[in-house]
Amino acid sequence: MKRFLCGLLALGLYVGGAGQANAQSNYAFTRIAPPGSRGTDVRGINDVGQIVGNYYDGRAGHGFLLSGGIYTPFDVPGASGLTATAVNNSGQITGYSWTFGLLNHGFLLSGGSYTTFDVPSAITTQAHGINDAGQIVGLYGVGRFPLPQGFLLSGSQYTTINMPGALSTELYGINNAGEIVGTSYLGGFSLNGGIFTALHVPGSSSTFPRGINDAGQIVGGYETAVGGPDHGFLYSDGRYTTIDFGFGTILYGINNAGQIVGTSEAGGFLATPTPEPDTLLLLSIGALGVIGWTRLRHSRTDSTLRAPSAAIP
Repeated sequence: MKRFLCGLLALGLYVGGAGQANAQSNYAFTRIAPPGSRGTDVRGINDVGQIVGNYYDGRAGHGFLLSGGIYTPFDVPGASGLTATAVNNSGQITGYSWTFGLLNHGFLLSGGSYTTFDVPSAITTQAHGINDAGQIVGLYGVGRFPLPQGFLLSGSQYTTINMPGALSTELYGINNAGEIVGTSYLGGFSLNGGIFTALHVPGSSSTFPRGINDAGQIVGGYETAVGGPDHGFLYSDGRYTTIDFGFGTILYGINNAGQIVGTSEAGGFLATPTPEPDTLLLLSIGALGVIGWTRLRHSRTDSTLRAPSAAIP
């Protein structure tokens, strides 16, 4: 019996090792598409599963909030379009809007009220990430031919953040510890405690982080060749994992439960972690082994109890 159980365990470990090669099998994918949309771009998710993004209905672009299975569209008053990029656990939504002049302005939607903002002296401002403290990160440009510069808005204070030596910097995500992810002329990075750490998917020509959760897990996209198709990536515990939902996938947001939102040419989507198939198989094999051992033991006990007693001379 021991040999039988060990064999089952070895089989489970073998199948488990083989299953690690396919990251797609570890997620359940759900398409995100507001009613009437002809194209959906999904950008942010919070810890209660609220999702934000924008969609095109054939006439104009609109923002949306998906909460409890209900889609709620919204528009910044006076704007010709918008991109909703992030939502925090208080339900505050940030992003950027634009006019027909194509100038961007940051916005914050909080408690049903809109606040638009611009970095001082900037001709364009884009907000991309927000944490539970209401800190916002993004990018801005000044001058006639602006190179993007990163900014952090904390309270009413703007701080410019640029990667040393880079001609341009763009900030996209911030978690509750204040760790930031973004890209620069030199490549993707994370910023924690004033220290920049390069992020680069092995074998890629470019890597562009987009979101980060409180565990330090990072999502984004990468290219394998200049101008080539995008692939989504998850960076966790020092390991990069490719996650794709069709051609041209970019992952934009990740919450503390590991749920990921992103966009591809197949549309916007939610990727929810599922138990790894090898783990389920191993648990099932183990359970079957225990059941078999228990039945065998009971069978032996019953046989002993039913055995005839020796005759007394």
